[in-house]
Amino acid sequence: MAKITFDMPPGPIKDYFDRFGKRAPGELKEGLKEAMMQFVKRFKAKRMTSHGSGSLGMRTGQLIKTLKQEVTGTILKNIQGRAHFSVPGKLKSVPFAHEHGAIIRPKNVDFLPVPLKAAMTASGVPRGTARAYIEGQVSVPKIDSTFFQETKKKNLLLFGFKKWAKGRGKGKNRKYGRLIPLFAMKKEVKIPGPKTGGRSRLGFTDEFRKFFGPAGRGIKIIAARWAKFIVGFGGKA
Repeated sequence: MAKITFDMPPGPIKDYFDRFGKRAPGELKEGLKEAMMQFVKRFKAKRMTSHGSGSLGMRTGQLIKTLKQEVTGTILKNIQGRAHFSVPGKLKSVPFAHEHGAIIRPKNVDFLPVPLKAAMTASGVPRGTARAYIEGQVSVPKIDSTFFQETKKKNLLLFGFKKWAKGRGKGKNRKYGRLIPLFAMKKEVKIPGPKTGGRSRLGFTDEFRKFFGPAGRGIKIIAARWAKFIVGFGGKA
């Protein structure tokens, strides 16, 4: 059987692959970095800032500030990208709860006070705690006193009582005032997610898999960067 060989001078070949090996990791890393930045930007816009269907929405804006991305590695086989929530202290469990679901129960007390509309700002941020309302430390809405009352549906609520201004009210109601529901007292609060038999509120895992899946935007960004590098590399130093 005939054997055909083709020899080229080793100098140019070795030089080519030496240069390729030095530049390739950096090009791949830059492509992955660009893709990770695009993912974080799109995820924030789609799932954390809008208030439409499928979005967690924004209240204080604290959680969105903790979403970070990073790309590590120096050689082709260990370059990797990571997007994560860098949440400090006691709030570490917040992203996990919104992603996977959770059941929150009170510790050392009988009920969890869940703020109602009157006790929240327009963006859904509590104006204060139930204790702060009871102790008169919150001025919105303006109330004169607070009390607990069970409704006909057996729900325990914390109400605020606001006396009528002089001349307000009719008939015998003139001496009374307005009741403002402030907090619902719950034995537990369920955050929807896979662990509680619902859909993830955050949807981080699903969005990441879509973006970096076989036909995802992330892979296209990396592939385009890599293709540009290969085509333009040639014999350049």
